[in-house]
Amino acid sequence: MLGLLLLYWIGKYHYRLAGEYDKSQWGFTILGIVAYYADSCSL
Repeated sequence: MLGLLLLYWIGKYHYRLAGEYDKSQWGFTILGIVAYYADSCSL
């Protein structure tokens, strides 16, 4: 459950940040979550 909450915060942050810079909000949200998973699997 804590993992889902963390994914929500990561996605929300990237979505908002991409909106400020007029970039693809959903694209950067998914990219942020994928980057989190890639980093956590490399441990």
